[in-house]
Amino acid sequence: MKILAYADALSIRAGRTIGFKISCEEGGAYRASLARVRCGDLNPQGPGWRLEPVAAPLEGFHEGRRQPLRPGSCAIAPLPPGPHRGLRLEVLVRPTLPASEAPQCVLATCGGPDEETLALTVEEGRFVLRRGRAAGETACTARHAILEHCWYRIAAGIDAEGQVFLDVQALDPLHAGFAGERVEAHSAPFVPGGPLTACMAALLAGAERHWHFNGRIEAPRIASGEQILAHWDFSVGIESSRIHDRSPHGCHGDLVNLPARAVTGAAWTGESRDWPADPAAYGAIHFHEDDLHDAGWRTDLVWQVPEDTQSGVYALLLEQEGASYNVPFAVRAARPGRQAKVAFLLPTASYLAYANDHCHLEGANPQLLADRLLELTEADLCLAGRTDLGLSLYDRHRDGSGSFYSSRLRPILNMRAGHTWWLGGPGSGVWQFNADTHILDFLEHHGEAFEVITDEDLHHEGRELLDAYRVVLTGTHPEYYSTAMHEGLRGWLADGGRLLYLGGNGFYWRVAFSDAWPGAIELRRAEDGTRSWAAEPGEYVHAFDGRQGGLWRRNGWPPQRLAGVGFTAQGFGRSTFYRRTPESFGEDVAFIFEGVRSQDVVGDHGLVGGGAAGLELDRAEPALGTPPHARVLLSSTAHPDHFLLAKEEIFVNRPNVHGELSPLIRSDVVFFTLGGQGAVFSTGSIAWCGSLASNGYDNDVARMTLNVIRRFRDPAPFPGPGEIPPAR
Repeated sequence: MKILAYADALSIRAGRTIGFKISCEEGGAYRASLARVRCGDLNPQGPGWRLEPVAAPLEGFHEGRRQPLRPGSCAIAPLPPGPHRGLRLEVLVRPTLPASEAPQCVLATCGGPDEETLALTVEEGRFVLRRGRAAGETACTARHAILEHCWYRIAAGIDAEGQVFLDVQALDPLHAGFAGERVEAHSAPFVPGGPLTACMAALLAGAERHWHFNGRIEAPRIASGEQILAHWDFSVGIESSRIHDRSPHGCHGDLVNLPARAVTGAAWTGESRDWPADPAAYGAIHFHEDDLHDAGWRTDLVWQVPEDTQSGVYALLLEQEGASYNVPFAVRAARPGRQAKVAFLLPTASYLAYANDHCHLEGANPQLLADRLLELTEADLCLAGRTDLGLSLYDRHRDGSGSFYSSRLRPILNMRAGHTWWLGGPGSGVWQFNADTHILDFLEHHGEAFEVITDEDLHHEGRELLDAYRVVLTGTHPEYYSTAMHEGLRGWLADGGRLLYLGGNGFYWRVAFSDAWPGAIELRRAEDGTRSWAAEPGEYVHAFDGRQGGLWRRNGWPPQRLAGVGFTAQGFGRSTFYRRTPESFGEDVAFIFEGVRSQDVVGDHGLVGGGAAGLELDRAEPALGTPPHARVLLSSTAHPDHFLLAKEEIFVNRPNVHGELSPLIRSDVVFFTLGGQGAVFSTGSIAWCGSLASNGYDNDVARMTLNVIRRFRDPAPFPGPGEIPPAR
């Protein structure tokens, strides 16, 4: 992949400007153009590639440049001016990859090009004190090997006479097997004179950062003789991107590349579970060599979006010598609700959750999960060969810890028109963004007016964003929801909104956004749920907002309470079909089945696994909040054995957790009303929208979906529970 890019936003209002950052691996000219995205599914059995060209001043050839990616988190802060008569470094540290081949810097004082550096490092499994330009000289090395995940108290330094010392104390002697050690040596005097910068978890060399540390750091302190120059308390401002200095010098600093906060420190005893209530127990920061928040690339192209631009999904298209790349983004209406009363809520938080997912490359038995041999795409091979593109919320860091954060401010290889995905099932192999383009093309085909909004818009603007619309359509997999998003959608529904939940496994994980870290989301995979890693005990509360993470179900809001159905099972091979229930023949739901010829089977076709019920399934469950008056219209059947129950449904392992034996493995299509004005229609399957395009969008799934959209758009009230609708 010779050319990579990203935008400075996933959503832009018509009339405003969006910027694009582009990197050409080998430089040279590239061609840019714009298009409106209708369908990004390349499957020839479906609508095919449908991108409509859009005239824009940026169209044409441009000279490219290579822009590097610099992963690795650290903290940087100034120190009081010198000269200093020697320096002493003190820190609590918990290394997680002590045997890494490259040196890892825990704490260092860095100056100009002619200034000596003093650095405490981890090298070949031992603590080392270094000095000299770029810390090039070893001054002292501990004798005992470091144990992973053990807390140590370190004091090290060189005085003005050249006396060197390194004190290592294990804070858990039963685990470490020794109480501590002191190593002394003699070197040349250390009297730095110029301005110094403190760096934690990396070594600074000019504008570059090297020797990134993997592990936790707490309470770093730097002194010169008896004078404390700085003493940082990471338990202050956990929700921020700043670090706080408790010394009189006020040497506050900044975090780079979003390391993990709200993690337990050396003082944590297991009693605290909530960092806002006991921040002193959470005085550590977990740094990683592969953290990446903002690639920081310079802007190469901009588009001033004309105010009359039709709301929709667009993409910047880039081409260079046979290589291509595209960057999708949403254009919102300049005046919401004027073009249409229907909004398509693009699930961008879920796109970020899966951004640059490595699970098929590094996860456990991905081919068993997918129920087939995996074919690796060009993007997959690129991800496999690079460690600098950042992680998804499904990945683990190199030290084995779970990835809490994902950001849109970097190239995202699997969020592009035309991308196929290992989880997308046989057939089209689409997942997330390209699966959602099936909805775009369906609406365009039937001439349905709509506007596009995004999760990030909903988070920041709340239910006021939704008030401009009578109807909201979700994407195929709106899995990740922040508190503001959830409350906004709930409030809008309660006041008469009408929702089509057109997917599965929605409203599942609780995430957080932060103004301190624009473009990023945070997730804590807490004590339950189908997950690729689990947060450590005591670390279930988000740093961004101080709220409990994990499943919405564990936070009092099972998806059934919101949408009538909730996640029950998954299987990524063959999809199946639905059968109509007796309730589907009631007069109050007759409008949904107008033009549907089948009296039994629905959805036995489609681009995603060959059926409308597949990938991830939701079921109705009164015990979890499905309204008592909800109508279960369809239920899927005949799911093969590779469909397995969601983990939160299993209290004791039994052999009946797979498709053919468990009655809980099914998708339910549900409809219910809310107080006469509001209503919800939920399909309960990620594969549902993959069946819209069959027979040129003339089929049972398409007809039902279109019927609901048109009735929901009609302002006429719905009958209350048990009432017969008036004749039309």
